[in-house]
Amino acid sequence: NNYQKGFSDQLRKSVLETSGELSFFTEKVTDIHVIGRVELRYEEGKFHVTGAQDEVIQLKDISNPTITMRRDFSFYYQEKYYLFKLDHSGLAFLRLTQDKY
Repeated sequence: NNYQKGFSDQLRKSVLETSGELSFFTEKVTDIHVIGRVELRYEEGKFHVTGAQDEVIQLKDISNPTITMRRDFSFYYQEKYYLFKLDHSGLAFLRLTQDKY
């Protein structure tokens, strides 16, 4: 972890892209709502989601980022959890978010 932190600024200056399936869930509703296939791109402090859902999410506005199963990247944003089942690069997306805390 300490070794990786040395590259966090360099990682945030880069552009990361992957594809995957997006789902939403909330604390009040336990069902997962599958949205569909999306492209997830990180660039200049923003996550760009395109495909079945289109939006731009500021890195500074998300909370509780996690990775499970080495590919499922999730975070909390605007009163719901975003769950991305990524095709690749899950750990890199998590590293982008971790140093914000």
